Amino acid sequence: MNFVYRISALTMGIILAWALPSSQNMSVAQQQTTQLPKFNSPGLERDPDDVPWSEAVQVVDPYEGSYPAVFDRNYWKVSVFGTQGTRQVITLWTPEFVRVLITGPCEPAAMIKTFWVKVEEQVFELEGNNNTFAVTDQLAQALVDSPNRNVDIRLILEGGETVNSLIGEKTVAAWDLIYSER
Repeated sequence: MNFVYRISALTMGIILAWALPSSQNMSVAQQQTTQLPKFNSPGLERDPDDVPWSEAVQVVDPYEGSYPAVFDRNYWKVSVFGTQGTRQVITLWTPEFVRVLITGPCEPAAMIKTFWVKVEEQVFELEGNNNTFAVTDQLAQALVDSPNRNVDIRLILEGGETVNSLIGEKTVAAWDLIYSER
């Protein structure tokens, strides 16, 4: 039961917003992002299975506005002190920021100190705090240029633990829509 709450709390906590320009001043790519399927801001009651994982969407939030984004989730089975469960890394990729959450059985959501993304042979160390990391112009271009295959990420947690994970190839493909007109 706590596990479901943690995931649902994530979906509430990973939303970022910024104002989008009016459509008359938008490029074709920007207009395409506003024509993405709408995804109403998730709340605590949202079932994680309802999140459109690895699909470019237009997030609509009554508090934070409307913006293009793609959600990604990577998870694996673990055993902690005899308790079986799932550990997962959830990311929300927006044009300006990436928000990250890592959860597992018997542990609260972890604070991430360092976030690295490896695109081909380039390694990007993202700057941020509170599990929210800025997307630089160089990273955005690398994400657009990345072949549609899994991308490696590394998270260093506040306690020093290193977590290696993947961003799935469908999310990587969706980056074209999210980052092409940055």
